[in-house]
This record gives sequence, structure tokens and C-alpha cells, in this order.
Amino acid sequence: MEIFEHTAELWDLYTKDKEKTGRTHQRGLPMPENYYRLAIHVCIFNSKNQLLIQQRQPFKKGWPNMWDVTVGGSAVAGDSSTQAAERELFEELGLKLDLSGERPFLTMNFSGGFDDFYIIEQEIDLAGLRLQPEEVRQFLRDIRAAIRAALPEAEERIAWSMPTFWKQYNIIHFAASKNHVGLYPGPEAVREFAERLEGYKTSKGTIQLPYNRPVPVELISDLARWCYETGNHP
Repeated sequence: MEIFEHTAELWDLYTKDKEKTGRTHQRGLPMPENYYRLAIHVCIFNSKNQLLIQQRQPFKKGWPNMWDVTVGGSAVAGDSSTQAAERELFEELGLKLDLSGERPFLTMNFSGGFDDFYIIEQEIDLAGLRLQPEEVRQFLRDIRAAIRAALPEAEERIAWSMPTFWKQYNIIHFAASKNHVGLYPGPEAVREFAERLEGYKTSKGTIQLPYNRPVPVELISDLARWCYETGNHP
């Protein structure tokens, strides 16, 4: 068994005209006929027209060890194109950019969907980038998927420099650290779930989820739902 127990990543399904159908599809399964998915790619250039690139992981099935554009990945269920681009930038590089006013520079069709490309001119301090190992990024994706499943109507924002689920108020935050992901539901939630949190390190309104344990999907979903239903503000 792997250290990480992944939740199923879901994609929104689109028509050939790039309209959401309201259906979702689990990553890794064959795509249904006449349905399509969305992927995004962000290319960041500086004022010298130099492109920020990164090298793909050696265990990637497609083009291992090859150089790639700044970031790229699949839009997951609930993402708009720009939200997916912002999320990938933050997950892969720790880079927070507001792309809400941007449109894809171009969209290309591939057999299973659409590739949206964003071209951004921005001066980036390379020393300030936070590169996450693939297994940490997957751990973060699994936590996000658990919260998204519990709070399908919530918006995703960056608050206090952390991914945050919001609906009228901040509901729950999370962020990666060296040996764990910090989940921030607030002190009242930590007290309410004290019995179920036995075995996890907590402090005030924070729960540490170590990378060497499976993602506690049900616990995270219940915490997120409780925070929203009780109006708990972390």
C-alpha cells in the first residue's frame, strides 16, 4: 500500500462546444464518448521575454524529465478555467496570482478535451518560489477534494496566504508544511471533534495531518461541514 491514500479526482464533463454538462468523471477511467474535459497551462514571461519553465518529475507517465511550461494540469470539478490556473500556480510553485481578469490566450482541442493556455507577463522572484514534491501536491489535492465534496457551493479563495473555502465567511483553511498539512477549522471545531482527533497533533484551531498517514477524508469532510453549518469562523 502507498503512504498516500488518494481520493478520486473528479473532472467536469463538457460538450464539444466547451459547455459544462453538469456531469463529472473520475480521473483514470476511460472518458465517455462525446464528452470532454478541460486542462490549463500557464506560461509566465518576464520583461526580457524569458519563460519560466519547470522540469517534469521522472515518474510521470507523459514526457518524464522533460522541460515544461510554467505550470499545467487538469481543471477539477467546480473549477473555472482561471480558478484552475490559479490553483495550479499555488499548488506547484506557491505563487499567488489573481487571474480573474484574464482570458485564455488560446484554446487548443485535443482528443479528450480542451487545453486553455494563459500567457502572463510578470517579474517572478525565483528564490521565493515554493516547489512542492508531487506526493505533497497530491496530499493537498486529496484534502481539497474532501472539502469540496462536503461544501459543493462554497467558493475557493486565498486568505491569510492559504487556500480557503468561503461562503459568506471563511469556513476552513489548509496549507502545506515540511512534514504535514495544517488544517485550520478554528478552536471550536478542534474542541468539538476532540475524540476523533486523538492521535493527531493539535494546537488551538489547527490540526496537523502528517504525510505518513492516509488522508482522513471522512474526518475532513465532517469538519468542513460542521464549520459551515455552525457558522464557525477560523
